[in-house]
Amino acid sequence: MNDTLDLLVTLTVARPTYVIAGVATHPEDDQVLAELVSAEVDYFVTGDKQLLKLHKHHGVSIVEPNLFRASLVL
Repeated sequence: MNDTLDLLVTLTVARPTYVIAGVATHPEDDQVLAELVSAEVDYFVTGDKQLLKLHKHHGVSIVEPNLFRASLVL
């Protein structure tokens, strides 16, 4: 079994169309959330413990790398 995971990644450049404030524990993380929601991403893969506590925000699933990888197993 090959441990290499090949992903199809779509790069989307989006100007934030949402303003999010007071959701995350740090203002810069609110900006990240606004950019993710604006870009209409499905997943945000991170190791940031504070962001992981949100689990999901405006349709964006916030998951750890290992959980995301496990969800891709066919």
